[in-house]
Amino acid sequence: MEWIAHRAGNLPGTVAAAAEVADAVELDVHVFRGRLEVRHGKVLWPFARLWERWELLPVDSPRPSLDEIVVAAPPETHLWLDLKGFTPRLTGRALAVADDGRPLTLSSRNWWILGAARRRDGVRVMRSVGSRWQRWVVQRLRFGPDEGVVINERLVDAATVVRLRRRTSAIVAWGATTRARTEQLARLGVTGLIVDDLGLIPERGAGASPP
Repeated sequence: MEWIAHRAGNLPGTVAAAAEVADAVELDVHVFRGRLEVRHGKVLWPFARLWERWELLPVDSPRPSLDEIVVAAPPETHLWLDLKGFTPRLTGRALAVADDGRPLTLSSRNWWILGAARRRDGVRVMRSVGSRWQRWVVQRLRFGPDEGVVINERLVDAATVVRLRRRTSAIVAWGATTRARTEQLARLGVTGLIVDDLGLIPERGAGASPP
């Protein structure tokens, strides 16, 4: 089982500690006024304020650059960049900063922007699935050897895993918040889990799947 620390790469001060626990560290990459920013909150136009879950975030909420995160991450850290944008140029720019020889995964809900990553040797590409229509479509696509699916745990059931397994061997679920659910997802056959609570991640050497 691959364990990914959700959002743990969004701050320079947390990425190294998360890398000691998880197999990969996830971060959210946006473009704002030409700058590659790492943050989970969205921008409220035209005021440039960040908001999340329908609430404004503090004016001084951190907005580190992707360069800052890459510098803060130990060189062996597997970084998982979740790209929040609609243009393929974002992918190329993210690769230019983060593809420094470390393990690297790129994902997006907007699959069409990932072309540059698919053409880059050693970079894993994950199509992100957050809705039923995306689940329906992704089960009918062709996958390359370094491509997989990252899917909301609410959309995961036994039949879905069986169909996805016909397309790819990499099936990662996000959104599980309890140990019981992570164990259930493991039994269904997912190969990775993205979690907010690092306490759900077994200690290294304790086994490849949840106890």
